[in-house]
Amino acid sequence: VLVSMSAYIPIFAQGVLGKSPTEAGFMLMPLSLFWTLTAIIGGRTIGVASPRYRTMTGMGLLIVGTVILSLITRESSDVFIYLAVSLIGIGFGLSQPVFMVVLQTSVDWSLRGSATAVNSFLSTTGQTLGVAIFGTIFNLSILRSFAASDTLSGYAIDPFFQSSTAKTFGQDVQYAAEIALSHGLRYVFIGGVLCAILAFAMTWRLPKVRPDDPRS
Repeated sequence: VLVSMSAYIPIFAQGVLGKSPTEAGFMLMPLSLFWTLTAIIGGRTIGVASPRYRTMTGMGLLIVGTVILSLITRESSDVFIYLAVSLIGIGFGLSQPVFMVVLQTSVDWSLRGSATAVNSFLSTTGQTLGVAIFGTIFNLSILRSFAASDTLSGYAIDPFFQSSTAKTFGQDVQYAAEIALSHGLRYVFIGGVLCAILAFAMTWRLPKVRPDDPRS
């Protein structure tokens, strides 16, 4: 989910919405902002709610955010992107600290270092696989769209990823490229929705009791 938005929202902002690189990067700011704030608040109140219900809330917000991204078109307002990114940031902030606490309290003291290292390794591996999988989906969709379009046939794809170079082409070519990019990115964001749903389903395996509960 993190890869599907952090890597491809800037492409959507520049290639489809015609934003500058600065504006495209600014669209990801709510992710870091709300993730940090929610993680701080969530960490201080981690014993208030059970790990399962808190992470279900976070993953539920993740689903809502990714669904909004999958429905965005070139005619959509920027507000929807900021809303989606904010919800995803809040979802990560609510869930990630809980995952770490549950992980470290589920193993013996002597294994906490190893468990934390494995968690970091799997996180990096997941992002690496995400780049490969979503990149393949995106590239295949774009190549198919360019090959099937009489307007785009013969054009390279890379210039249309940035608004500054895309504007050098004619209006009809630029419009056709925006549509092709929008369709390809929609498949990526739909993939993010599926990952969020899978993550939500996995939270059912987390404990119901609070970490400080004697029954845990």
